[in-house]
Amino acid sequence: MTGVATDRAAMTGLWDAWTEMWNGATGLAGKIVTEDFRIAFGTRIPAADAIRGPRDLAAFVDGFRAGYEALVYRTDIGPAVDGGLVACRWVADFTKAGVERRTGGIDMLRVEDGAGGPRIAEVWSLTGTRSL
Repeated sequence: MTGVATDRAAMTGLWDAWTEMWNGATGLAGKIVTEDFRIAFGTRIPAADAIRGPRDLAAFVDGFRAGYEALVYRTDIGPAVDGGLVACRWVADFTKAGVERRTGGIDMLRVEDGAGGPRIAEVWSLTGTRSL
């Protein structure tokens, strides 16, 4: 992967910003993802399949968060950095229909260097279906 950021601190910073964005700071999308950004979830989510770039991502995250109360993501394991890839296990605590819940998953971020520095170009995200 030529031209890809491999600095662990920069890659970890992108992961931290990715988590912060999912925690509601959707304005970060324009600073951390490429204009042609894409995301693939482990299950088919038509609205997610259509995401292209930071505006679409921010709108998707805002809409997703609207379906949950007190949704908070945190890093559980990682991040692991290998070249232009960052992988992490995350946990999310939330309330749905008055019931406190927890779920977890794994995200892998593919990072590209650009004029504004390293940015996330593509993400593969898997959410566990078992309760933790």
